[in-house]
Amino acid sequence: MFTTVPDLISEIYSYQDIVDSDHNFVSFKVHLAPTTSRSVSKEVLNYKKVNFDELRKTLSFILGHVAMLDDNLDNIVSDWEDLF
Repeated sequence: MFTTVPDLISEIYSYQDIVDSDHNFVSFKVHLAPTTSRSVSKEVLNYKKVNFDELRKTLSFILGHVAMLDDNLDNIVSDWEDLF
């Protein structure tokens, strides 16, 4: 067992002859205090209010427009990323 904080590890046991192998099982306890978690804000979108017809129309225009601007794939990807 290697550790930089030996006080956090206790009850180290090596189990030999459990399986036919040149390796041994090792068990140990790690003493860590639970940390407090921060609440994470999460944005929840309401898709019931989406105008999907208008969204499809806009996306088809944007996709077609970006695809026709250049023959270079790198430039197309860059232009697509600039939209967002």
